[in-house]
Amino acid sequence: MRRLYPGARWLVHERRQLLGIGFAAPGRNVPVFSIVLYPRWVRFFFFEGAALDDPEGRLEGKGSQIRSIRFDDAGMLDDRYVRRLMRESLAAAEARRVRFSSKRRDRSARGDGCR
Repeated sequence: MRRLYPGARWLVHERRQLLGIGFAAPGRNVPVFSIVLYPRWVRFFFFEGAALDDPEGRLEGKGSQIRSIRFDDAGMLDDRYVRRLMRESLAAAEARRVRFSSKRRDRSARGDGCR
């Protein structure tokens, strides 16, 4: 991931049976992806997964936002399909950030936003 996204911000979360590493854009606190290491497998999470085009049906999850893929080996990070999903996820996260920022500016301009 360092090679693929130099400068990405790492957010590490440790729990009893897992280690999660989130990857956020430089200067951002919200991850776009995360890799979660479980004792017997690894799962790659897309925080904008529900917005992704997944014609092969590889993404798992039914929530309103997050989807994931179980990685059986590190080579899956180089899979073309997974790389495409990563690019789409980055674009979806940026679009969401822009929408949120413009709504926040609109509320501030009207005087009904928090300061």
